[in-house]
Amino acid sequence: MPGLNVLARAALCAALLLLTFAAPSAASAPAVVSGIVTSQTGVAVPDVSVTAVEPGTSNVRHGPAFTGPDGRFTFAVDTGVYDFRFEPAADSGLNVVVQQGVQVQGDLTINVQLATVPTTPVTHRFSGVVSTHDGLQLQNPRVSLGGLMSNANVGGPGGFALNVPPGVYQDLAATSGLASLLVSGVPSYPVSATITAGPEAQAFDLSSQDVTQDLRMPSTTTLDVTVLDTTGNPVTSGLAVEATGSSSPGAGFDFVPGAAPAYRLTTTESEARTQSNGAAHLQVFTGLTYPAGSICVRGVTGFVDTYCNTSAVTTDSGPASVTLTQPTPPSHTFSGVVRTAEGVPVPHISLELGNTTVRSQSDGRFSITKSPGRYELSVQGGSLGTGPLNIAGLPGYFSFAGPADAIDLTSSDLTTDVLLPPTVTVTVRVNDHAGAPAADIPIDFGGILTDHALLGTGHPMYRATLSGEVSSVLTDSSGAARFTLFRGTLLAAGSGICARFTVSPNKVCNTAALTTDGDVDVTLTQPPPTPVLSHTLSGTVHDAAGTAVPGVTVELDGSVKTDSSGSFRITRAPGTYPFAVIGGGVMGPLGVPGLPDYFDFSIQAMALTSDVNRAVRLPGTTGLTVSAKDINGVGLPGASVAVQGSFPGGFPLLVGDTTSFIGDFASDGRTNAQGVYTTTTFRGLSFAPGEICVTLANLHQCNTTTLDTNAGALTVLFQQQPSLPAIVTGLTASSPTNSAPALAWQTTTNATHYLVQRDGVLLGTATETAFTDTTATDGVHTYTVSAANNAGAGPASAPVIVVVDRARPTVTGSPDRPAPSGWYNSPVTITWSSTDPTPSAGPPSTPAPTIVQAEGRDQAVSSSESCDPASNCAIGGYRVSIDRTPPSLATPAWSANPATAGTASTLTVPVTDTLSGVDRGEYYLGTDPGVGNATPLSLAGEQLTAGLGASLPAGVYDIGIRARDIAGNWSSTTTTMLVVVNPAGAGAEGKNKKDLVPSLAAGDVLPGLAQQGQTDSADYGFTISYRNGVIDPRSDFHLTYATGARCSSQAPVNCHRLAISANSFEWLVIDQDNNSRATFRGTASVTVDGTSSTNAFVVEAIDGDLLTPQADDHLVITIYATDGHTVLYRASGFVKKGNSVRIR
Repeated sequence: MPGLNVLARAALCAALLLLTFAAPSAASAPAVVSGIVTSQTGVAVPDVSVTAVEPGTSNVRHGPAFTGPDGRFTFAVDTGVYDFRFEPAADSGLNVVVQQGVQVQGDLTINVQLATVPTTPVTHRFSGVVSTHDGLQLQNPRVSLGGLMSNANVGGPGGFALNVPPGVYQDLAATSGLASLLVSGVPSYPVSATITAGPEAQAFDLSSQDVTQDLRMPSTTTLDVTVLDTTGNPVTSGLAVEATGSSSPGAGFDFVPGAAPAYRLTTTESEARTQSNGAAHLQVFTGLTYPAGSICVRGVTGFVDTYCNTSAVTTDSGPASVTLTQPTPPSHTFSGVVRTAEGVPVPHISLELGNTTVRSQSDGRFSITKSPGRYELSVQGGSLGTGPLNIAGLPGYFSFAGPADAIDLTSSDLTTDVLLPPTVTVTVRVNDHAGAPAADIPIDFGGILTDHALLGTGHPMYRATLSGEVSSVLTDSSGAARFTLFRGTLLAAGSGICARFTVSPNKVCNTAALTTDGDVDVTLTQPPPTPVLSHTLSGTVHDAAGTAVPGVTVELDGSVKTDSSGSFRITRAPGTYPFAVIGGGVMGPLGVPGLPDYFDFSIQAMALTSDVNRAVRLPGTTGLTVSAKDINGVGLPGASVAVQGSFPGGFPLLVGDTTSFIGDFASDGRTNAQGVYTTTTFRGLSFAPGEICVTLANLHQCNTTTLDTNAGALTVLFQQQPSLPAIVTGLTASSPTNSAPALAWQTTTNATHYLVQRDGVLLGTATETAFTDTTATDGVHTYTVSAANNAGAGPASAPVIVVVDRARPTVTGSPDRPAPSGWYNSPVTITWSSTDPTPSAGPPSTPAPTIVQAEGRDQAVSSSESCDPASNCAIGGYRVSIDRTPPSLATPAWSANPATAGTASTLTVPVTDTLSGVDRGEYYLGTDPGVGNATPLSLAGEQLTAGLGASLPAGVYDIGIRARDIAGNWSSTTTTMLVVVNPAGAGAEGKNKKDLVPSLAAGDVLPGLAQQGQTDSADYGFTISYRNGVIDPRSDFHLTYATGARCSSQAPVNCHRLAISANSFEWLVIDQDNNSRATFRGTASVTVDGTSSTNAFVVEAIDGDLLTPQADDHLVITIYATDGHTVLYRASGFVKKGNSVRIR
């Protein structure tokens, strides 16, 4: 489009915009920006904030405007370059779009498609309903939490819902935004409110679940405002009273019912209009403070049209009242004296200041009082309505005008004189064409005076216009006329001073411009008269049958009427004139029987170059009948009928001349008692749509097609039709829904049926106020309903948008960690996510995580129910295998134990695991290297095996064994002992020297060993060796230990006796440095205080003579219980080196 330049510096990745400009206007009025915002699926998006922002900043220059239910927006901006920002509601799921660098030079259309924002994997829904303190549903509140704001009226009046990331929130707030709060049945509820949370406000835990919480507004009371004028009388009714307040200091209310009163109204507005007694009754919230200047009345007639309370008003104790009295308006006065250049006061001068006009008094004084401001001053002498000024020495007509802000009354009065310019006398001498003085000749004059300091030096310059009214000045018998003008007046050539004559040329003016720097004398002489020529147009007017038609108006630069014989005669100067033949007019109809009452035939040019006689013949006539009937076909008397028609191709009105005249016909009247109006019209007329009309109180109809009288008489019938039904109201439908959309609406008067449209296409009709759309597919649909009757369909209702969603959500489970080999060995948490297939009613609810603790293979785990806003629900499933029980080890077994040095012994350990199964086993000798770090065992079936001893020197080895299952559970460690012997080794022997003293400090356990420092000694002796590869059968071992005093008396003290006598020997190991240690195991008879048993024993003997350096010998003797593992008795201690222990 020429002359336009659109700059689009940033491409939109997530939206499609269509911009259309209108041609710029020459005026500087703001441009109008409008358009429609839709989603990527083409659905209109409501509640989108549209702002015009200063490029590259966040400074909003215009807006916001909000899209309506149809997605449309409109707002005015000044021409210039802007970034246009389109921001949908926080819970819409749509992105914010910014169109950068748009140059607005005229009206502009911007259509935007918003893309869907990628959904957050996990959110929780905070929802509920906001109601009044009395439990009524409150329309249009918008609730926010966590910085996100809900749409208004989600699911119904007062409803809200928003999805927030998991967390705990304490910033609950609400606002009415740009919409007004509404309560059905309560016309004066506060129109707006903004609510914020205090530090004691309740926290909402949405870490793992949705929260539903209804909210309640504070209670209301009344604020009565009485409005008085400056005299103390009540103002007229209908004036707007507005009150803006906030919660009083320390006051709060329980926005969350039952919780602490920790919420405040940071701002709230109420409004009402005054009644006939000047009182306005506002409904306001309790606990508010209205500071000075917050309760105001607007639109009061007078200088001060808005005024407010001057002191604070509170509703802490309930109802409150305040009286607003209009203050006396401030004003300043402009005054002075109007004077001539010589200082003489001048009366009757008109002075206008800001639409206020006064006249100077007899002493020239004037005074004008105005409200503060700057004003334009006009000064006028004489007027065409009142006549000339008639003050000697001053012009009869003049007017001064100056700058619009010349009189400054912004802060004080202004007193200054108005000083008229000095004057001069103008003498005009008029001669006729023969040079003789011409008496009684009217003189016209007019001039301009520029740059006069009307208010004196230092004030703005003024411009004056001077004139003489027609015939106000006449020449005297000497042909002279005199009048007064201001000095310096410019009289333009050809118009400044003119004489008017009664014969042509009838006007003579000055030929050169004149300036009245002093008195002026001008002579005007009439040129010779122009000869006058004329011609006559004459003729007759007849009807189509040739009958003369009297009373017809014939126009040719003037008009005459035809006489009784239909004749006319008009004399005019030669020339070309419009020519017309007219029947009827402002004085009434033509009134000739058989002819129409009103008609008009004309041509634009008829040349009159000689006398002309013309015969005028009117078209043929016919009848026109208009009937008006009611709904039932009964005639409507008194209906007004108006008819007009024309000849489409014109009509040749002059006999013998083919020139076509524009021909028009008109008629009007009222229908008779039968509802019929009859008139005469011409044949060949055409009546365009709307040219034949009938009007009555409840009937106004016109022809809707072109009619004509080409075939003769024309009859037109108009009949009342039932009025179109009103717009359908109250259209509702549940949305979102998983069933057929069910529409309902309120009954419309005068409707016989209803037309239901879906997405702009007629869906069906209904005779009731309900309709179910059984063919609706899943998606977003827009419905409207129109009421209809025989007259047609009324306007469509406000649209209702219904989201149809029959698809269940898809629920997917995810474990908190991977499963090694498909098994877990501890409880696992399944987190559920839920998505809704497109088209979607909205994000579905998210099931709470499931913790699985029970053991089992391939266990089926189910989520709780996930439901989308359309109540489609689904349950998710996941399978888990858990084994928390370690493997079980049986008693280890050896193929040979003791084992001969250099010969391997096989270790066999039975192992079982009933769930995941055994994965591996391991063993270690001596110190435990840690789980998983020992030597692997072979696994076959349910047995762990290993070959040991082949590389081990003679000795006694403690071995730890454990196993792990597939789930990663390790068993506890099972221990066993392997003895490796060397049958070719030496033997050992020892004998008592009475110095083996067991002690509690050494960890010894013996019968009678009862206290620290006890000195009872043990007697022992042993000899053991190999012979022919086996233990020498002559090997032996004995030990006795006795305690007590007076053991043979009647009062023995701690008398106990232990005796050990070896029965057999299992093995002998000689090891450690220099073969200094001998360890042997066997069974023995153990007698304690006369009671005998057979028990295993182990003796560890160290020959100190073989140590480096030499040391005392050492013995440890251990007796085991019958299980072979539990220590029953123990004796140990150092003994003197020598033969106490000897290894040979």
